[in-house]
Amino acid sequence: MPILDVEVVGEVADGGSLPRRIAEAASAALFSPPERVWVKLYYLPQARYAEGDGGPPEGVAPVFVRIAMADPPDDNAIDGVVERLTRAIAETTARPAENIHLLFEASTRDRISFGGRIVRRL
Repeated sequence: MPILDVEVVGEVADGGSLPRRIAEAASAALFSPPERVWVKLYYLPQARYAEGDGGPPEGVAPVFVRIAMADPPDDNAIDGVVERLTRAIAETTARPAENIHLLFEASTRDRISFGGRIVRRL
């Protein structure tokens, strides 16, 4: 079950539906069954974001996504997953793909539980 922690710099006019829309887009990009992708959305005010050497350039507002999965993509699949997920989040947040940054966590197997049950290796 992928869990996405999504941090959006600045605001996105979403009417409250952005977490659901990101979950649906990520589910399609990750080929996950329905209701198996969880999204937690956070907004970071533009004034609380900076880049070194005077950045970011005017109008740049990145989206940072931390992805936790029991089985992260292997070396053969990672490029396709990154491309699909980046495109899905860019389209959903109306941000350019070059402003979408993904961080894949190590496998969560044997390290995460749902409802008191640890997700174990088979």
